[in-house]
Amino acid sequence: MLTKRFFLLFFALAGGTPSLVGQVSPGSSPATVALVGALPAGGVGAVIQRRPGNPPADLILLDQSSSVEDLASAIAVLRASRKQLGDNVARSVTISIQRTETPRLKNPVARQRLQNQLAALRAASVHQVPGVGTVRSVVVPVGPEQGGGVH
Repeated sequence: MLTKRFFLLFFALAGGTPSLVGQVSPGSSPATVALVGALPAGGVGAVIQRRPGNPPADLILLDQSSSVEDLASAIAVLRASRKQLGDNVARSVTISIQRTETPRLKNPVARQRLQNQLAALRAASVHQVPGVGTVRSVVVPVGPEQGGGVH
């Protein structure tokens, strides 16, 4: 309980937003998911921004038309990026993810968790996110992949 309070306080002080989604589990590094007015190009379902020394360090940008599959793809790509580049990047990295049309999530528990995260994002209050602007945002856990997919 103390750890959860520390994380929420840390993100509030660091300019992040406390999660309406719930908890940051041990062994996971959170990412801020922000709902923006528009993504940079047509056909893009999500954008990942990894920023050194600029909290929040890992951002996932979605728009109103982004789906659960887009969020799942973004989390999977962020995990892969962290595995390849480490938790902290030396230079800014921006990754655009094509819109995911085909349902990929077979695990109903993972699908429900992501649906809840997306619903919480759309219902979140507006916050200032440095480098992005005033947007709806939540903090979600992005731990190492366990089992067979997004959790």
